[in-house]
Amino acid sequence: MGVRVQHLSKAHNWTLEQTAQQVGLARSTLSKIENGQMSPTYDALKKLAAGLEISVPQLFTPSAKTQINSHMVVTKSNQATAHAIPTYEHELLSETLTKKKMLLYRAHIGARKFEEFNG
Repeated sequence: MGVRVQHLSKAHNWTLEQTAQQVGLARSTLSKIENGQMSPTYDALKKLAAGLEISVPQLFTPSAKTQINSHMVVTKSNQATAHAIPTYEHELLSETLTKKKMLLYRAHIGARKFEEFNG
């Protein structure tokens, strides 16, 4: 979120001091939020959103620049590393992609009854 606040401040061409005045927070508090050294209270979030002219949820929405994924990894069929256990086998997709926000798997379930899973 700190990076998001920095991007929004830059979009307004505001310095740290100007942003702090606009949102109604101390410059040191804003600096700590921007650098991830402090988690803002809900009141601080409301002040940030109002001062930056956005809604509170938009503080947590990445800017368009940070949403761009410039690295693509393709896992071709039968090239993923298979991990098998008695009830199913799964393959982790995009193994070489770093900073994933989720893990993608392809699974083949071999169990025919729920009881085969043992919990």
